[in-house]
Amino acid sequence: MLKITHTSEDGTLLEGSSKGDGAWDAIKAAQAQFRIRGWKYFPSIRKVGVQQSRFRAPNLYNIHNTAGVLRDAGFDVTVEVDGTPLDMSEQEGSRAERMDDRADALRAKADRLSAAAEGRANAAHRMAEVMQGEPIKQGHHSAARHRRDAARAEGHMRASIELEDAASRAAGRAEAAERHMARRENPRRVMRRVETLQADLRRVQRGLDGHTRNFLRHDGSLYAQDVTPPASGLGREQLLLEKAHLEGQIGYWQEFLDKEIAAGRFNPVDLSSIKPGDRIKYWRGWSTVVKVNRVTVSVESGYSWPDKVKVDEITGHQPAQPAEDVLDLDEVKS
Repeated sequence: MLKITHTSEDGTLLEGSSKGDGAWDAIKAAQAQFRIRGWKYFPSIRKVGVQQSRFRAPNLYNIHNTAGVLRDAGFDVTVEVDGTPLDMSEQEGSRAERMDDRADALRAKADRLSAAAEGRANAAHRMAEVMQGEPIKQGHHSAARHRRDAARAEGHMRASIELEDAASRAAGRAEAAERHMARRENPRRVMRRVETLQADLRRVQRGLDGHTRNFLRHDGSLYAQDVTPPASGLGREQLLLEKAHLEGQIGYWQEFLDKEIAAGRFNPVDLSSIKPGDRIKYWRGWSTVVKVNRVTVSVESGYSWPDKVKVDEITGHQPAQPAEDVLDLDEVKS
């Protein structure tokens, strides 16, 4: 008996499977045919599960299609899905704990590799000292041993270099894990995340409510309509689960942003306050605004095209100087 389970904390997992029973082979074959997707064996927990399914709404289509694949392969399969979102503070705490554990593990790996690299390098140096720079004496009885020793010394040195490179990569990954939460809680990143989540929520709501797309001629008259009715059945259940997760995330991150703004640590620019002729500061420096769009600002770039700057990329704003405050050099000279 196999069981496919989903919780927000653990993600989507396959329970009851053991090595060699054929379940994982059936899943891999179905994924190769693009019938299902995302399943992977996780050595750390010795289970098969769906990648990146933790803290997310369950993919009901994928879960039920996988159950069908396993039933076709001769297994008895049950499905247990708990789509209740985990509290966001618990999610972020769990994420931070995992990043700390990952950083610690990678630091330890980097130390082990560095120690191994040092050992190999020392071995190469010891062998080089024994040979004392003596050339290989062709035809001498020691020539074969000398070549072997030289090859071994070179092998130790090559291994030392490779191990040191691997240690450097592990240390870099450890640093990235340590910085992960700081980057994740960067207010500008959070602002972009909220905008993306709100767009996703609008998409989900359109699916729940149904929507109509009008196709117009060049004169504005209607020539066709694409009517999408409100979702029903499994599709509606999927959208409702996604909506609950999105609303929880938006509420949490919007509250985070509000606190940053109230504390004075983040001062986002109001797009409605920017006008053509103003100057804004972004990653390239200060530049003059050419046009204000719905979600971006077009500025002079020094080329034949403008730069489009998103509102979260704007770090400074200078309104255009009023005409009466502009100094007329001709009047000064007269």
